[in-house]
Amino acid sequence: NGSSAETVKPKEEVQAEEFDVSKVKDEPQAYEENTDEQQNLEEPVTQMEVTENGVKTEDVPPQDLNSIVKEEVPEPNEKSDSLRLRVNEFFSRNGGQFKKFVSIFALEPHERPSAILMDDFIVVKIFNFLGTKDIMRCKSVCKTWLRFSKDKSLSRFVDLSGLKINALMMNMTSNLKPESLNLDWSNIGKQQLTWLLPKITATKRLSLVGLEFASQVSALANPQCPYLVVLDLSFVSNLSDAAVNKLLMRTAEKKSNLSGLRQLYLCNTEISDISLRYISQQLQLLTRLSIAGCAKISDAGLAQIGDPDLYLSQSLVSLTLDGCQGVTDSGLVHISRCTMLSRIECKDTGITQNAINLYLQIRTDLCNKDFVIYQKTT
Repeated sequence: NGSSAETVKPKEEVQAEEFDVSKVKDEPQAYEENTDEQQNLEEPVTQMEVTENGVKTEDVPPQDLNSIVKEEVPEPNEKSDSLRLRVNEFFSRNGGQFKKFVSIFALEPHERPSAILMDDFIVVKIFNFLGTKDIMRCKSVCKTWLRFSKDKSLSRFVDLSGLKINALMMNMTSNLKPESLNLDWSNIGKQQLTWLLPKITATKRLSLVGLEFASQVSALANPQCPYLVVLDLSFVSNLSDAAVNKLLMRTAEKKSNLSGLRQLYLCNTEISDISLRYISQQLQLLTRLSIAGCAKISDAGLAQIGDPDLYLSQSLVSLTLDGCQGVTDSGLVHISRCTMLSRIECKDTGITQNAINLYLQIRTDLCNKDFVIYQKTT
């Protein structure tokens, strides 16, 4: 409108080919810093130190960092702390009795095994669970264990069952003088046993299961045999009535050394009723007799046990008859005269349940379960 109005020039369009990139000014420095921060967020976190445990984490993404830190820093275990307190309390109350355990418990965990293996009290306790053959091997480990193996508690029981007996074993047994000797199913000969028995006068329990009478067990007839309390002759081959009589026969000078037996096991042997007669006449202290599996035993043999004029009727406490097919209800009547008898095992025999019920009417202090008659518990 008039000359005062300025003329407006139309905007020129910029052509693509005329655009000069070099003329564009750089963005502000703040933009560059923002981009650097964004890149840092995208990069993984590296080498974060956990100063409490002195552990450095590997390069991990940010979302896994918390889980790694939780694994590296263990949480307090309430159960272990409670157990430690209880152990300390026990040792404080019984410190005088368990001084060695207190000293071992105070050691570092990696030091305890070696301390235990060199402690005489602990090692001897472990040796008590081992057989004689294993103890002989332990003797050759070191001088310390050799000294431990000479402990008196280890000499109470010597087990040479199933072994080939040599001179070293014989000498070891004679030196230990054990209270109990087990020679089951071994190859010990009569001469070896004749040499050994007089040297182990302290032996009270002897087991010769599975040996042969003439070539091995007959050495028990030696008058220098120790005074045994428990004798196991189960599965001894050729153990006949004549053999039992030879072992129990009195000599002109004194009684048999087996006259003091309190427990006698003759399972699965060839003895008959005659042997029970010998036993009833000679063994006045016998309290337990086992004749299980003896096929030649019958009611006549039990009549010998129940004879009031013989020793067993007054001393016998336990009788095992399992597998004696020749024993019937009449046999149970015979042994009812044994005043001290409180346990009878009669499975797989000719004794019936009706006979047991009648027997229990006489002996009201006893009861029965599965053909085992035993003392009632109060």
